[in-house]
Amino acid sequence: MKDRVYQNFEVVDFTIFKTKMLNWMKPFSISCLLDNHLYQQKHTRAEWIAGVSQSTHHSHLLSPQYCFQELQHLHETIPDWYLGHFNFEANQQQPPEHPVAFPVAHFFRPDTIILLKDNQLTIGSIVADPAEIFESIQASAPSAAAAEPAEVEIRCIETKETFIQTIEAIQQHIQRGDCYEMNYCTAFYAENACLDPLALYLAISASNPSPFAAYYRYFDQYLISASPERFLQKKATVLRSQPIKGTIQRAADQQLDDRLQQQLLHSAKDQAENVMIVDLVRNDLSMVCKPGSVKVEEMMALYSFPHVHQLISTVTGELENEKDWGKAIEKCYPMGSMTGAPKKTVLALTEKFEKQPRGLFSGSIGYLQPDSDFDFNVVIRSILYNKQSGYVCFPAGAGITIYSDAEKEWEECELKIANIKKVLAP
Repeated sequence: MKDRVYQNFEVVDFTIFKTKMLNWMKPFSISCLLDNHLYQQKHTRAEWIAGVSQSTHHSHLLSPQYCFQELQHLHETIPDWYLGHFNFEANQQQPPEHPVAFPVAHFFRPDTIILLKDNQLTIGSIVADPAEIFESIQASAPSAAAAEPAEVEIRCIETKETFIQTIEAIQQHIQRGDCYEMNYCTAFYAENACLDPLALYLAISASNPSPFAAYYRYFDQYLISASPERFLQKKATVLRSQPIKGTIQRAADQQLDDRLQQQLLHSAKDQAENVMIVDLVRNDLSMVCKPGSVKVEEMMALYSFPHVHQLISTVTGELENEKDWGKAIEKCYPMGSMTGAPKKTVLALTEKFEKQPRGLFSGSIGYLQPDSDFDFNVVIRSILYNKQSGYVCFPAGAGITIYSDAEKEWEECELKIANIKKVLAP
């Protein structure tokens, strides 16, 4: 195994450098940028982490049912940086096929890793001199968003009427006591789309910068994500999950925006969702954490983003056995904010009611570093695109409780994809 060589560099304008770096990444068939858009959040490892690979020898397709254990074995064999993803169906024995066709689970050991932390740029490479890579990036032209948004015909996989009927059917299960809350996802899509994924990422980032954003390429499959949500982080022995439940639009008028915040904070439906998901996350973490160590650090804290306000809770726990970090991901997956409670029941209902497999949507993308610390997001507010087939989709989820108004849940789904629609079909 060739050792990774690191070097630090001085950069005057990180925004321009990032666009140059993205342009430099374009020729690589496997690449990833994890971007927090300089949000000043606690517990963040870096402002961005980018990795590229030219060699499929460093690219690993993991088996669906055992992907978490295989990732840990991979890291134990070569302790290094790994970037990649898990589809929502990653823990199923025979996952259904999704039209965009991302692998069920894929991680790669990047030839080159690039990090920005506290205004310090670090390049680590196993294939070239970091100084040569830095000069190559500096020589790249800054990428720019397309002058005109792409024009595609957007459809939904179901009608509004079908959506409402499905929500009402789910509420019958809740009424019977089968479950307490369920996240139901629908999908908007277009066919025969000819898109520039990088231009899309830059356009969406400009209008909706988010702390867990990602630009990810696996050959002809692309993820363009403006996710605001952390799934699971490990720092030393501390596990941290930050489920989001509760969303409301923002207003340009400050007084109206303040009223909307208060409306969200006092929403019985959103409070019920958040409490149930926090309990589910606590239960998940308790299976791998030291007894008594699982705590709720924040309960329904209000976070504001460019287009929406959201309620975010923070749950932490101390990993009982640091060598079981793969098991920790497995026990928490898929994330409670995108399933509901109890998890086993709602996963069966998801398969029954949803019109399309989720694939990478509501799955996770993130990194694993040499010391086995990791951070994974929840893939929401995202575009999935297959450049070869031209199929593009951007699903949205609604948290259904007994208090849910099906009409308003449809409106919330439309709110969640409004920024994407604006970019794709103005």
